[in-house]
Order: sequence, then C-alpha cells, then structure tokens
Amino acid sequence: MQVGRRTGGVGTRRLLVAGLMLGIAALGIDAAVGHLLSGDTPTRPQWIPIFVAPATFLLLGMALVAPAGRRLERWSLSIAGWSNVVLGLAGTVFHLKSLFSNFRGGEAVSWHSLLKALSVAPPTFAPAGFAAIGLMALLVASPRLVVRWERRTAAAREPAVTRVGSYAAEEG
Repeated sequence: MQVGRRTGGVGTRRLLVAGLMLGIAALGIDAAVGHLLSGDTPTRPQWIPIFVAPATFLLLGMALVAPAGRRLERWSLSIAGWSNVVLGLAGTVFHLKSLFSNFRGGEAVSWHSLLKALSVAPPTFAPAGFAAIGLMALLVASPRLVVRWERRTAAAREPAVTRVGSYAAEEG
C-alpha cells in the first residue's frame, strides 16, 4: 500500500487500523453487554461475537505493528476482514429472524406493529457494524488502495476552470 505524507510520525494506514481497533473494541463491549447481561442465558451463536471481537482486536494489533505492505499485515487484515464480514452478515440474519418472530400469526404489518416488534427485538442492524469494520479492514489490506494525506497547494484550492469546445452535430 502506498501511503502519502506521514501524519505526525504515524502513517495514515496505521491511523486507519487504530480507528478500526477502537471500533471493534466498542462493538465487542456492546455485544458482550447485549448478549451476556440481557437477562437471558446466551445461546451458542451469541458467544461468537464476544470471542471474535478480541481476536479481531489482536489481528488488527498485529497489522498495526507489522511493516507496511508485508505479508503479516495483509494476512492479519484479511483474516480480520473476512471473519467480521461473515459474522456481521450472519448476525444480521439472526437479528432479523428474531424481529420477524415477534410478529404474531395473522397480525397485519403496520407501523405500530413494526415499532412494537423493534422495541423487543435485538438491535436489528448492530451486527452490520462488524461487517462494516470487516470491509474496511479488507480495503486497508488491499495492495491496490492508495491512501494519501497531503496538504493542498494554493493552486489546488482554487476551482478549476475547464473549457469545453463546441460540438456541432452533423446530420446527413
């Protein structure tokens, strides 16, 4: 990965990975609180995000300290990325399944019944946060991604004026 100007001695790639680490830590804590402290005994699938989040945090930490563009960096970011994409999509399906199970048989779907179902169902799109972090990790792992953090020159701040020539369509 090419990295443009370094920001305060820390590469832009490292800042992105550090941001992903903060995001996965927050999602892991949220999943632990939601799955373990909800009052119900957690089922086996509910343990998965509780274990995947710290594992992802460690993989992202490996990518953070690995030399830029090396195999270890790409490997750890790719594993973290794909595992979180799969986890996020599967979790969203589980949460949607739970939402739809709150509709009673024969009950008409209305705004009121949807709000009622949403109020008792698990957060429907919270697992999508895992998928989003996974996609970002895959982007950062891509050797095709070029991240630049540069100051714009005075000439670049001025709006560009382009002149478009006239075009006369010939009919015939």
